[in-house]
Amino acid sequence: MRRELLVPYLLVGGGFSAGLAVGIFVLDARPPVIGWVFGGGVGLMLGAFITAIISGESLVSSRMLPTSEFDSDELDPIDDDAEDLARDEESSTN
Repeated sequence: MRRELLVPYLLVGGGFSAGLAVGIFVLDARPPVIGWVFGGGVGLMLGAFITAIISGESLVSSRMLPTSEFDSDELDPIDDDAEDLARDEESSTN
């Protein structure tokens, strides 16, 4: 087993074990198997969720690098003060 997979396996297994323990000892379901299944399932999901958050894995969408549609060199700096002065001159002459 590779060492990098040990932590995720422990987190998911620990979540499953904790959820199963809650299903056995805390939930009062009839038949008891339903509590075991739901407790184990919730623990498994919580362990996988925590593992995904810690590892930085994307949960909803795929990982995409931020891309830009334009180069910053192509942008002309906008001089707002000059535009304001030109607008003020036009309004004062009218």
